[in-house]
Amino acid sequence: MRTHTQITDTAIRREDLKKITRILSTLAIHPGALAEKRRLLISGLAELVDADGWLWTVGRVDPVRKCPMQTNMLFGGLSDHQVSALLDSPCDPTAPSPCDERLAALVAIGKPFVHTRQQLVDDETWYSNASAQTYYLGHGIDQCMFALTPFEDSGFSGIGFFRFIDRPAFTEQQRQIVQFVGSEVP
Repeated sequence: MRTHTQITDTAIRREDLKKITRILSTLAIHPGALAEKRRLLISGLAELVDADGWLWTVGRVDPVRKCPMQTNMLFGGLSDHQVSALLDSPCDPTAPSPCDERLAALVAIGKPFVHTRQQLVDDETWYSNASAQTYYLGHGIDQCMFALTPFEDSGFSGIGFFRFIDRPAFTEQQRQIVQFVGSEVP
């Protein structure tokens, strides 16, 4: 159980903790299957951090192609075209995503993490990158926040939270909310 001091150290506001508690209490009594509960949890978290859309995947990194292969997926707030673009992005050898190298290095450490796009790559690199222009900006997606939990054997569970073009970046407060919930709800 978290103490008040620990919660204060994470800078999560009381009203956000109340919203998190409501999300989790709704899930606790929800009669649906696990996939439905995951969708409710991630949708609630996306709403809490003001994301326009989200994509959750479980998969592993293909050892030959060195790109992720999804074995399970849920999404909300994104069109089918946006989801396809997000899934295609890491596997395009002609236009590597500017975030991929940093994300791969973090996954290799083997510990869960939550990072905003700005923590992974600066604005100049992002907006001039062919992959970002094709797979993100070209599909109306700009701001991103990634929460990944690596597994053994190159496996992972990851949630991407996204904001459409002309929306502000995710704040440190919002990143901490995702990190807090992710650390308590594996």
